[in-house]
Amino acid sequence: MHSALILEDLKLRLNIGVSAAERNKKQIVILQIKIIFKKPSLACITGKITDTICYAILIKKIQQFCKNKKFTLIEELGMLLLLMLKKNIPKNCKLFVRVEKQQPLGELARSVFEVGS
Repeated sequence: MHSALILEDLKLRLNIGVSAAERNKKQIVILQIKIIFKKPSLACITGKITDTICYAILIKKIQQFCKNKKFTLIEELGMLLLLMLKKNIPKNCKLFVRVEKQQPLGELARSVFEVGS
């Protein structure tokens, strides 16, 4: 039996884009973080936040990580977030990061990149 903690639709305003002009204005990207536990966390039984991953802390770490940085591609952002988050979750968990950029082109509703480990 396994379990997962999924953070959906985390909106971040950050500097991202291929050109310098595009990177100079903040844009919204939407993140999904999925952490898969090999077995249900102890918090399923105890109801204690100390027995699981506190997603409020993870969100603060993501926000702090992205603050005052510029990213060129959603692929770059996704991989950097994956590497940072891996350091903040138990080693035996699987992690997937999905980055969605709204309206990257006039005719394209969204572009999405997903990476996992």
